[in-house]
Amino acid sequence: PYVGTTPQPMQSLAESVNYGTSYSGKHIVLGNDIDMSGITSAWRAIGRSDAKPFSGSFDGRGHSIGNLTITMGQEPNAGIFGFADSLSVIANVNVTGLKLTSYGEYAGGIAAQSEGRIANVNVTGAVINHQNAFGGGIVGQTRNGTVDRCTFSGTITGAGATGAIAGITRGSQVTNISADASMTFSGYVNRFYRALGGLVGYTLAGAG
Repeated sequence: PYVGTTPQPMQSLAESVNYGTSYSGKHIVLGNDIDMSGITSAWRAIGRSDAKPFSGSFDGRGHSIGNLTITMGQEPNAGIFGFADSLSVIANVNVTGLKLTSYGEYAGGIAAQSEGRIANVNVTGAVINHQNAFGGGIVGQTRNGTVDRCTFSGTITGAGATGAIAGITRGSQVTNISADASMTFSGYVNRFYRALGGLVGYTLAGAG
């Protein structure tokens, strides 16, 4: 597997995926806890769009990603991962001290959008301010995916479909989740998706 032990490999992974390497069939693991407070360039999500998604397996092995600050304007898909497709697995990682501010569509503490599996993930002490549709403490939108054994603690301010775990779920399985969150609804930017949920903001049975 590819092993990350410092912030630099995480940023290199993001750059590689965003230039078109999906890592389908590849495995990335964390070798230890990583403190992201010292990065010198703005964080760009791993897989910034469905045209250039993350398709691999990311296993934190119980380690943490700490003190990451993400600040984005109107660009969509703010998170550690931007767009993770149906082949992706994100698992066994803790995220601590995350600060995320976004004014674009889709934002999540782990992933902005996921069509794959997110499992055994914990986000603690996060401060998320998302002023658009579809924001969540774990994932902004999960479509035909799985979210299992995930927890969130922190504060979330939202302006659309907002949940402590997921902003919106579409045809997804969401199980064994919990949250301890202070949540504020600041208004709405989309009259069709204006909901605040302690776990999930908005749920649709089909893929939509």
